[in-house]
Amino acid sequence: MHRHRGGCGVRIEGEPHREHEADTASDVAADIVKFCEAGCRTIVFDLIGPYEERIEHTEAIASDVLPLLASYRH
Repeated sequence: MHRHRGGCGVRIEGEPHREHEADTASDVAADIVKFCEAGCRTIVFDLIGPYEERIEHTEAIASDVLPLLASYRH
């Protein structure tokens, strides 16, 4: 996931490179649920962007996205 111009990018390993814009943590969490329901068992966040912002991006995943997934069980 990377933030740029207000969005986040998601790339599926093994697929042609594509980015999906997700404007909110809720959008990212909803996409993760869709991937899990499609059979995905491992998700890797590729933090693209300025190196200096990677800690901020990691913290955003932990504080904004993961809590939304806490009750999800598949």
